[in-house]
Amino acid sequence: MERLGWKHAAGLAALMLGLSGLIAASLCPWVTEAFAESRIIASFQAMNITDGCGMTRLVGSKKKPFGREVEIVYSCGLMPSPGTTGAEEGRRGAVFVTFLGTVKLPLTV
Repeated sequence: MERLGWKHAAGLAALMLGLSGLIAASLCPWVTEAFAESRIIASFQAMNITDGCGMTRLVGSKKKPFGREVEIVYSCGLMPSPGTTGAEEGRRGAVFVTFLGTVKLPLTV
């Protein structure tokens, strides 16, 4: 049997490192519900909408490959007075927080 040269060993090591990085990114144990919620709130604050836009509450979340999908209730603009006709608690939307911490908001403001 022939011995592998250092170039082949380095290539194999790079392949193993790449695969382990891909597996870690797909599992992303650091994207917890609390992490996702903080990233979503930061994204709302970064939008700088003059009449206000914010997350009312987090409804639930599911672990997905390469991140977490979070269902939120959010409101933009002035909220109607409680008890008025048509007053609703807000809009619902699904938000995906990636393993890098980037957020795609479902806003149509």
